[in-house]
Order: sequence, then structure tokens, then C-alpha cells
Amino acid sequence: MLRIMAYIHDMDLLRDLMELTRNETWIHMMALSTLPSGSDFIRPLSIDVLLLDCTKDQEAAIAFAATIRAERGVPIRIVYMLENRMTNTVQKIIAQDAKATIMYAPFSVSKMMMELMKNGVQKQGSLLYLNDEGTVSQLIQDMGIPVHLNGFRYIKTAVIFLLQRNDQKLLMHQLYKEIARIHMTTSSRVEKAIRDAIDYAYRFVPEQIQIQHRKPTNSQLIHLVYERMLQKQQETHEERKVLV
Repeated sequence: MLRIMAYIHDMDLLRDLMELTRNETWIHMMALSTLPSGSDFIRPLSIDVLLLDCTKDQEAAIAFAATIRAERGVPIRIVYMLENRMTNTVQKIIAQDAKATIMYAPFSVSKMMMELMKNGVQKQGSLLYLNDEGTVSQLIQDMGIPVHLNGFRYIKTAVIFLLQRNDQKLLMHQLYKEIARIHMTTSSRVEKAIRDAIDYAYRFVPEQIQIQHRKPTNSQLIHLVYERMLQKQQETHEERKVLV
């Protein structure tokens, strides 16, 4: 379960985001109408991610974020929504919160969903899994699929979605539908873009993407990346156990 608290000024954008996540059992989305004075209300809610709009009342938003960071009992990742790229405010945020995520305008629901899904933390048994988008991206690139293809983005979203759900038994037509919702497109376009990305890699670097000396299907490729990501997570967990 990914628990998200959102404070967004644009009501249309907030409505679309809430609508997108309404039927997702693995996401629990809550919204703030105003910034509270303290963080006491957050602790019992067990929030994973705070989506914080800093485009208006910037000082109040930054002050609220500072209050959250000061609470050691509130392990929250903050996604900051900002207008400009490198300003004094951005530099200050980066200096004070190394785990912060910066998202710049213009904003869209698909862009916000990708940021919210980054580094989502989910517990399974006694293990803590970290869904590292950068690692997923590298695994896909290692198969010869370049980042400029739409299929690259859809494959990455599919793998991250499966990791968040901890469920690889989802039927492909259901997975296409979920990816399409996140990227505001259609299931058929998602399926075709992933197929085209596989064709591209198989044409230029077949040895990097083939499975049992054959071109993989969409399902085979997505689940292969998923399995490799699980393996990397397990290796990371084992390394941490050794260090401890």
C-alpha cells in the first residue's frame, strides 16, 4: 500500500489525480485543503509520500516541510512541486532534504504519478523493498531499448506497477489498462509501443534482448525485468545484512 497525502492548488489537477487513483487498491490518496500548523495529524496516518505544491504560499509550504522533516517519527518522502528550476529555494530544499524529489511545472497527472511511484516502499514479511526507478530504467536500457521510445516509458511503468502491487499474475490486458491510465493514453497504444520497442532492440542488438534465442513477447520482457529487479532488491538486502 502506497499512502499519499496531497496538497495541490490546482483543483482540476487534484480532481484528476484523485480520480485516477480512486479504484487502485494499492494506493490510498488523501488531500489537504489547507496547510496545518504542525505534523501531529500525520503520524497516526502512516503517510509514505507528501505531495507538496509550492507554487503559491511558498514560504508556508517550505515551513511545513521543515516541520515534517524535523519529526523523526514521521519517515516521509516529500515531492515538491515548483515553478522554476534552479532557484535559491530549490538549492535550500536540496541542501536540507537529500531524499526530496523535485517536480517542475508544467504539471500533468501522468508526470505526477511517475514521481509518486518512485522509490515506493512496501513491506513483505521482514524484508523492506525499495522500488528504484533508476535501476529499472538501467535494466531496460541494458536490453537495448533506448529511453526516447514510448515503449521504454511504458515498460518502466509496468515493472514499477508490478513491484508496487507485488503481483506478477496480473493479466496483460489489465496491466495495459493501468499503464494507459497513468500515461493518459489507450491500452492498444501501450501494447503497440512496447511491441515496437522490443522490435527495435531485437533488430539492432538481438543478443541483449532475446530470451532462449527468440524475440520476447511483451509479457515475457516485462516479467523478465520484474524478476531481475526482485533479484537486485534481494542482493541489496543481503548486502545490508552483511554490513550490519
